[in-house]
Amino acid sequence: MDDPIIFDRSLQAQMDSLLICLIEQVREHAGLNLSTLPHAILIDSLDECQGEDRQEELLTAVRECLLSDDLPFCVFIASRPELAICTALAPGGHLHAVAYHIQLSEHHDASGDMGQFLWRRFEQLSCQTGNPHWFTKKNIETLVKAGSGQFIYVAMVYRWISERRASLAERLKIILTWTPDTEQKA
Repeated sequence: MDDPIIFDRSLQAQMDSLLICLIEQVREHAGLNLSTLPHAILIDSLDECQGEDRQEELLTAVRECLLSDDLPFCVFIASRPELAICTALAPGGHLHAVAYHIQLSEHHDASGDMGQFLWRRFEQLSCQTGNPHWFTKKNIETLVKAGSGQFIYVAMVYRWISERRASLAERLKIILTWTPDTEQKA
């Protein structure tokens, strides 16, 4: 891409030129298999964009450029609930049909989302290993409770348990029975 004023163009034009076109060129000329690309794009603090118009512009660019059917990306956006973001995610909003919205606030209980995440991931591991009996619903409830509403806890538990060279049941048992040492703080 040889465009000296690319950063004066819209966010969608920038994303298309600097990311999507590059991926397309590499796929065409080098035979890139898109499944080998990292699948997650993380956008943090979207609410800190300069005004709602820029937030909306970025959300539109994400929708138009990154959420295409032929691209393997999952886009994670972390943000406070600004109007442009809420509007895009609300029923009728342009991201409503393609987004999974986890609403976090002091009044929101993420336990259901956390339990659903673990259940789905543990089921996938069961299918991969052929062992459907290595965890129980009570195990998931215990892990969700231990997470105290922090999704990152169950995500890290899953990541550690799913390590390929270890027994799922043994790693689950270690987490469920772990207690801090007297010299450690929980």
